[in-house]
Amino acid sequence: MRNLPNSIDNFISLKELNISSNNLEIIPESFGNLFPFTHLNLTNNKLIKLPKSFGNLSSLPYLDLANNYLIKLPESIGNLTSLTYLNLWGNYELTILPESMSNLKSLQTLDLRYNKLIKTSRMIKKLKKQGITILK
Repeated sequence: MRNLPNSIDNFISLKELNISSNNLEIIPESFGNLFPFTHLNLTNNKLIKLPKSFGNLSSLPYLDLANNYLIKLPESIGNLTSLTYLNLWGNYELTILPESMSNLKSLQTLDLRYNKLIKTSRMIKKLKKQGITILK
């Protein structure tokens, strides 16, 4: 499965979604209409970007994006104010974190291992000051 169907936004009561290991390349913009998730696992796919609407998932506490091809994260990721766990492990093309990540006040664990992050020391310092455990 390379693409999620646009009709996925019909599942408005969905709480947990695991679509790992599907060779998924594209998430439709309508994906942000799916809430309130408690657990979202998109690991081991081929995602290079997330839709801007991803920021609409503001009540999402657990997001696993490990082992994809993400180049950057949308600024709207800073709207995920309920996020406690964010896994970005193994996104080898990820080079920068958006400034909006400093809005993630509930974040407790951020996994940044195996990325090509540059120019992030300032952002990482901000996040550490917030008491976030950063794995790198």
